[in-house]
Amino acid sequence: MKNCPNCGAVIDPYRVKCEYCGTMYFDWATWLQEGKPCFINYGFDFGCGKGTIITQAIPHLEQVEINDKPTYITDSRGNVVRCLRNNRNCDLHVVFTCVTDQSDKSLFKIVAEEE
Repeated sequence: MKNCPNCGAVIDPYRVKCEYCGTMYFDWATWLQEGKPCFINYGFDFGCGKGTIITQAIPHLEQVEINDKPTYITDSRGNVVRCLRNNRNCDLHVVFTCVTDQSDKSLFKIVAEEE
């Protein structure tokens, strides 16, 4: 991906957000093709506290799930006259397998956000 999918501006490879329209983008193709570990920082809010999970992990595309929810047009007797395929949805299921940090043998670190 060389241009923003939203506005067409040239993408800066060192950013994750278009500097013109603010669209977030992630180039996962490199990660998934190489199968090499990458660093992940994932912010969370569990209700009891906020923080960040930091880990090194190998991503794997496990499943691509495509669904649609049909809308049925019926006549006055309830017979289906036409079926429209709309409300399409696609879920990409990516799994990150954590790699052991050789310095302290941990799989991940949690950094709590101070309130």
